[in-house]
Amino acid sequence: MNETRHNNCVFCKGLENERILYSTTYYHVILDAYPVMPGHVLIIPKRHVTSFLQLTNEERIELFSLIDMVMKVLKKNLNATGFNIGFNIGESAGQTIEHLHCHVIPRYKSTEREKRGGLRKVILAWPEGINWRNKWINNRLDSNAIALLRESFQKFVLD
Repeated sequence: MNETRHNNCVFCKGLENERILYSTTYYHVILDAYPVMPGHVLIIPKRHVTSFLQLTNEERIELFSLIDMVMKVLKKNLNATGFNIGFNIGESAGQTIEHLHCHVIPRYKSTEREKRGGLRKVILAWPEGINWRNKWINNRLDSNAIALLRESFQKFVLD
């Protein structure tokens, strides 16, 4: 496995262990530092790539297996009732960290606004002037929930 790293990349410099939920050959699954919803997870390649187009076939296969696993773990442990999954690839798409990462954002019955419109409604529904810092802090999981998710990822592999 090629673990090419870039000194200026926040993901290549090293991830905080307390945010890592699970690791595989090619990826880390971590809690987002600025979660949109409780349980917001990032799937990050260990190898420095900036775009989905740079992934090998093996990395793509593992990525989609991980997306499936993450959704099942979040559904089971956090009672997620839906998911938003996405990538920001390129500056025009809002990519601010030049290291590919996949957002898996769990959704809950209590957060439904409009059943139609999906991601468009979610993105556009956040009001102007919102205190993002407080929103992110309120969406962070406590240590018990984090431990439960870590344990569940390990059990998922064994099942």
